[in-house]
Amino acid sequence: MRGLNYTRALRSASPSRVGRHECAAQLAAVRRGIQQLVPVQALRLFTADEIERMVCGESDWSVAQLKRSADVRMEPSAPCVTFLWEALESFSRAELELFLRFVWGRSRMPRGEEHRMIVDHLHTHGDPDERLPTSSTCFFQLHLPAYSRQEVLRARLLYAIYNCRGMDLA
Repeated sequence: MRGLNYTRALRSASPSRVGRHECAAQLAAVRRGIQQLVPVQALRLFTADEIERMVCGESDWSVAQLKRSADVRMEPSAPCVTFLWEALESFSRAELELFLRFVWGRSRMPRGEEHRMIVDHLHTHGDPDERLPTSSTCFFQLHLPAYSRQEVLRARLLYAIYNCRGMDLA
């Protein structure tokens, strides 16, 4: 895929080639936008898959990668932190994508070290087992109550990722 001619691909998206296609204006705008950000010649250095990962993030990620890069702002040995990693390890791929959407607003992991998931403590009044976790998607941040058991954290987190979609960008 390395030899793909991006210049030709961008040219083929031009309104003159698309003709009366209903999205010709939108394609032209995308083409102009890309050309303002990245010289067309530079696109030849990357495969289509590499460009997709740079723009959209990583679709294939593991809980171990997330754990390694996480910025845990409470005692790393705190039970709720251990419960979090155990719960995430038990999630299906679809549930992991929902989790990422819950804390990041996207279903793909960001590339690079500048975007690290922050895990911190959610201070609650009353029984923390009755509270749901919250998130700040703009900051890739998860706020966890001090759950008493992993089963409670897992159940509350699953409820949150399936039902709390205030920042669903899809």
